Amino acid sequence: MHECDRKQSDIVVIQGDTYQKNVSIEGVFLESIESVYFSCGKLNLEKELYYDESINKFVLLLTSEETKNLKPIVTDFDITVKIIGKVITGLYRGKFIVAEKNNRVEAY
Repeated sequence: MHECDRKQSDIVVIQGDTYQKNVSIEGVFLESIESVYFSCGKLNLEKELYYDESINKFVLLLTSEETKNLKPIVTDFDITVKIIGKVITGLYRGKFIVAEKNNRVEAY
């Protein structure tokens, strides 16, 4: 991830909706990446991203179950990459918005 991609890195989640974001990790050999994490301290939320070989990217997936109880907020998040022998911050303080759901349509 590059800092110049900050606007594209913003996350807007609607309460109760599933959210998916594809994340590219550049400048690091894929074989050396042990794991990639999304974290939001104010919401006490941490989630490991999974690697999707079909698109060659890591994927952040927040299910509707995970987002339905999040309170509306504007805060920040980090993407952290664990590489063999060290940890690096891939994105620092990206904007994370949880928006209130305006309709009553639910997944179940």
